[in-house]
This record gives sequence, C-alpha cells and structure tokens, in this order.
Amino acid sequence: MFSDCLRDALLIYEITDDEGAAGVIVRLDSLSMSVKWQAHIHGFNVGDPLMHNGFLYLTCIGEVGKLDVLTGKYIWKIENLYRSQGLYNSFDKPFFAPSSDKIVAFPENKSGLGSARTIPLQTLEVDDKTGTILRGAPPDKKQ
Repeated sequence: MFSDCLRDALLIYEITDDEGAAGVIVRLDSLSMSVKWQAHIHGFNVGDPLMHNGFLYLTCIGEVGKLDVLTGKYIWKIENLYRSQGLYNSFDKPFFAPSSDKIVAFPENKSGLGSARTIPLQTLEVDDKTGTILRGAPPDKKQ
C-alpha cells in the first residue's frame, strides 16, 4: 500500500520467507526520500489499513492496532487474538461503526477461513481512544 501522509510517502508492505512473515510501515520524506520512521507489524496477513485523522488502523493475523503517522508509534495494540479455530486470521479494512465515531470495527475477512474454522465470522469492536475491546473475542490470557 502507498499513501500520501502530509505530503510524505507512507509505504506498507509484508515480507516473507514462506515460513513466517511480518509487515513494515515506512514514512519517507517527500523531498529527500529519507526514512522519517519505520514501524513493524508483527504477523502475516497484513490487511488494508484505515487512515483516519492522522492515525493508521492496522491488522495482521491475530492483531489490531492504532499507529500515529507523525511519530510512527503505536497508540494501542491488541495482540494474541488468533485462535486455533481460525478466529481473527485475517481482516477486511477497518471502519468506524456507523453509530459512533469513537468505535473502530475490525471485520474478519472471509478469505481467512481455514478448514479448522468452527465459528462464524466476527467483527472486533474497539474503543478508539483506549484500545479496549468492546465487542468480540478478547485475547488469550498469557499462560
């Protein structure tokens, strides 16, 4: 993905060695093309992000997050969402819930359905300010 970010180039891509993968986000200065910042997305199935009011809403397998495009720092991130049943394997483009501009929705992508999938598609709803899950499966508890 390429996006114009305050006249700078914002590149989002996924790299893989066919065993694992991760995403990278890079903001390039529009005049010098030097790197202003670089951030990582720690998983594969990097989804189409939502750009809204200076923030990127990002997804990958089992993870969603909100990143500040000025600093390249995450405001919040929810990890460990993936389940063996295939829950939150991949996401469609996030959007703000029609009823509120304070709730960001991360809908699951149909193409992420695997043969192990035992539950219907879900949409994870998150409080935009705090990153608190409002609806959807919470992350697994750390063992």
